[in-house]
Amino acid sequence: VTIPPIRPSDEKESPEMTTGDRVREIMAGLGFSEVISFSFIAPDSADFLGAERESPLRSFVTLLNPLTVDQSVMRTSLIPGLVAAVKTNLSYGEKDLKLFEWGRVFVRKGTDELPQERLVLSCLAMGLANPKEWYREERAVDFYDVKGAAEALLKALGLRDLVFERGETPPWYLKEAASVIRIPDQRLGTVGQLSPEVLKRFDVDALSLYAFEIDGTVLLEKVTGDRT
Repeated sequence: VTIPPIRPSDEKESPEMTTGDRVREIMAGLGFSEVISFSFIAPDSADFLGAERESPLRSFVTLLNPLTVDQSVMRTSLIPGLVAAVKTNLSYGEKDLKLFEWGRVFVRKGTDELPQERLVLSCLAMGLANPKEWYREERAVDFYDVKGAAEALLKALGLRDLVFERGETPPWYLKEAASVIRIPDQRLGTVGQLSPEVLKRFDVDALSLYAFEIDGTVLLEKVTGDRT
């Protein structure tokens, strides 16, 4: 028995794949589990998120032959898929959750133009941050836990001089419990608590749900220098 000769490929692994693998590794180390949701969602997801009439969240790419109405447009946010995963877990009694997804969103640009595609990292956390032990009391996840996770991720990827400040944030956050994540020359993402109204629209029975989102396209550029 002999092994056939194999010529090694000259092509290197793409920066997107390398960075994606590193992001997944770090997030797993922070206690988050990866979710892979459908790229097709329902058009009323923008209503559930509280998007304004002219919001990019409503710039859907519509499928010509959708299987169902609930999968008739391309997603403009990863949050609906993550909230659906939270809802499923809650139905099975799982209340202590840390979930993330690294994927693409699609925003319609024009009739004869290809949609804009952007990489996004979205994360949700709820339940207990610390279970009750003999040496400590139990503690629920709060804003500072998800802020700390976002900061740990970005620093592990080599980004420094991070700033968390007030600013324009997505409509699904509580305004008084949300921040913009920036580095000196660019906006990286947001972190905050989902509003009770949004949880109610998604029919999620939870007291609080926290999230952070990172613009993966900007992150890729900063980490690898890849501007394609």
